[in-house]
Amino acid sequence: MKGSKPGASCLRPVPSSPSHQRCHGRLPLPESIFYWVAGVGSIIYTFYVVHQESQKFFIDLSKEDFVDGWNFLPYKKDISNFEWNFWSSYFWEILPWGIGHVVIARTVDTYFFHLRKPVFLTYSLVSVSYLLGYRTVLFFISHGCICYLASSVGSFVLVWVVTLLLLSTLNYEAFAPLMQQLCGIPKTREGYYLFIFVLALVILRYASFSLERSRYIAAKGDNSVSKEKTTDNDDFSVADLLLYMFYLPLFFTGPLITYDKFKLQMNSPPAAWTRDRIITSIKGFIRVFFWAFFLELSHHYLYYTGLLHNITAVQEMSLWALVGIGYTVGQYFMVKYLVLYDLPGQVARLDDLDPPLGPKCISYIYRYSDMWKFFDRGLYTFLRNYIYIPLGGSQAGMLMRLLASMMCFLFIYFWHGEEYYLLLWSIANYIGCSLELLVGQLEYTTFVTNIKARYLSPAMVRRLHCVLVVPLFLMSCFAVFYFFGGLAFGDVFLQRLVTQVKQVAQGGGRVSLHVDCSRETDSSSRMTTKSRCHIRRRPSVQA
Repeated sequence: MKGSKPGASCLRPVPSSPSHQRCHGRLPLPESIFYWVAGVGSIIYTFYVVHQESQKFFIDLSKEDFVDGWNFLPYKKDISNFEWNFWSSYFWEILPWGIGHVVIARTVDTYFFHLRKPVFLTYSLVSVSYLLGYRTVLFFISHGCICYLASSVGSFVLVWVVTLLLLSTLNYEAFAPLMQQLCGIPKTREGYYLFIFVLALVILRYASFSLERSRYIAAKGDNSVSKEKTTDNDDFSVADLLLYMFYLPLFFTGPLITYDKFKLQMNSPPAAWTRDRIITSIKGFIRVFFWAFFLELSHHYLYYTGLLHNITAVQEMSLWALVGIGYTVGQYFMVKYLVLYDLPGQVARLDDLDPPLGPKCISYIYRYSDMWKFFDRGLYTFLRNYIYIPLGGSQAGMLMRLLASMMCFLFIYFWHGEEYYLLLWSIANYIGCSLELLVGQLEYTTFVTNIKARYLSPAMVRRLHCVLVVPLFLMSCFAVFYFFGGLAFGDVFLQRLVTQVKQVAQGGGRVSLHVDCSRETDSSSRMTTKSRCHIRRRPSVQA
């Protein structure tokens, strides 16, 4: 999940130069056509097989997971993905408040820009209090204020210690009844899910704010605390913290903007509403609603989530279908978060903010490092700015770079919920990123460089890259299947694919696992009190 340049660090900033995007040799046209036909054809066949298996095993799947679908379609609708069903329903409760925000924001930006921040804060607090209850809002504020007070010392380490202590209350069941009682959370799966999901995002926001503030105070010197209490000129007041925490368009599902960017964008004067900007905005909303429609349509034909929950079906289905389930669930996860991120992102762009884009299509991602960069870009920036770079970043030696990456993955594991299968997923990702980093460094040694220059054409180097990346890519697939389906599904998948390799080969392999040379242009995936993999994304971080 990180750097597309060989040898780039797991959490190195995303390169943007055009030359970086095409640093490999061009392949002969017939070879490229073959890869495209094989790759796209295998995807189409995969969807066909998953559809066939969906109908074959339908009678064995839980009837509670299906409802009557759209009248003009002949199939039942799979509603077994709790996360999508929740947010697609809760959207209608948020919608009136979102429309109100857009109307008020356009009015304020046009006539009362100097009141923008207090109006946004007031409206956001009122909206969230109505939707979640004032007790929940006060609970979130108390969380943020504790971390805010810790940042007053100017210690980066102290802020992290307090953040991790507050985060730990989400990971242990002993705290659940207390939080439910304090906040008046409905004793339903949906009520607690919403609370945990939102609180996990709120923690990232107030951590970002407090870490930036601690840097600011440390830079100002010993007298900084008293000065900061008397001025808001540097945008680190309690009101700034609350606006960042509760800003309505991004409050419920993100994506995450680190506070340094949020502050600059919120204070920037509004841009003119030109014809191009209006067209771009309309296209953005149309794109989001198209993919939401696509997901709803797919639930009538591909029962990948229902099959994923039925271990008997997973054990009995064909290998093509088994791998197809893994592929379609990954694609589903990516598209789901594209909608969950880009819809609020489009609303925030109306306010002249620039939130991170949604996930990049995982079919084009073959490196661990790129997966982490391009799935949940906001979380990636958070990890890079507040863990990786403070521990040395790409400028440190190899040992420190590996240590910094390990700390990033430890935080990812802790933030997602400390379940055993999440530990396996995190370890596999760390190993993959580390091997990618080490091999990338090896490629730039004089010995390897000379061999490439003397004996290998650019196209052959590209083919070798594809061959060498396959083992890491397959390991990432196994890790992601544990992430999606938990231990039971991950174990079945691993056992069947490892012990039945000969059958995989006889059945045509898995071309559509997408490590083909033609795509090396630019380069990825959760409800209990303890486990929040569906509660916190990513993806975020997405895998």
